[in-house]
Amino acid sequence: MTKDKHFNHVAQGVGNYSWAPDGKEFLASSIANLLPTGWTSVELYNIPIDADKYPNKIKHFYTLPKQSSDFFAVQTSQFKWSSNGMWIAFLAIPTASWSMDSNTLCIIRKDGTNFAALDHMILNDDWFKWAQAKSLLGYIGGEGRMAVENKHLNIKVLPTLKAKHSYTPKGYVDWDFTWQNPTLLTVSRAKEEKWSNDPKKRPLPTLYQVNTKTNVQKKITLPNKGFGDYNPNYISKTGRITWLRSNRETTELWMANKEGKQAKAYIDKIDTVDDYYEKRNWGEVIDIYNQ
Repeated sequence: MTKDKHFNHVAQGVGNYSWAPDGKEFLASSIANLLPTGWTSVELYNIPIDADKYPNKIKHFYTLPKQSSDFFAVQTSQFKWSSNGMWIAFLAIPTASWSMDSNTLCIIRKDGTNFAALDHMILNDDWFKWAQAKSLLGYIGGEGRMAVENKHLNIKVLPTLKAKHSYTPKGYVDWDFTWQNPTLLTVSRAKEEKWSNDPKKRPLPTLYQVNTKTNVQKKITLPNKGFGDYNPNYISKTGRITWLRSNRETTELWMANKEGKQAKAYIDKIDTVDDYYEKRNWGEVIDIYNQ
């Protein structure tokens, strides 16, 4: 077999990775191994893109805590850097069935210090995001695989050690969200309900804007009966919001101005993502370019 000149093998034993902001290296995690004495820890490494030629350049970055009653991980999600590059957020993921109900949202400084386990949430990489400026981490917290219960929009301000701030009103659940600026978010919100095996009895979401400075929250969309509004995305270059409107069978992409006005359907016949207890990974069918 001939070697592909456009392919470079960089490193082995990688469980997950993300490009560093400078594009010159990766932050990668290993996969834990089960030994007779229990699970090994997940290790994090800084791996330069030329590590195939210079393996001694690979540097150990951090060792995640060992399995305990408070923490368990056998791998990680992707890694996400704050806008100033000072902080990194990721999910510490336990074994398969456990990860459907609870994963640990973690943060660590770029120099490998100040590691902290912030909260627990379900397995969805799109449910934790940094604001475009300042070290503000938004995420949908709450254990349990059923998305219709115990899912709350939270914001953690770093490097302060103060507790998180929750913005989900009692009796509601929050799902997908997008930052518009460091004080304004748009979130897909539904009424909190007990689980039903009948999809028609499960809640459908609408979009709300949450102003964290004034604490004003307002509904900005009103879908027709039987439809819900999911997956908001703010396009900073154009000052527009997009979202997906779906009745669980058909899906359209809608767009409006930054306040949710002048709404219009732009793309129809988008594939509808199957749900897992009403959690949907819309990134499987659509990706908004926002550069």
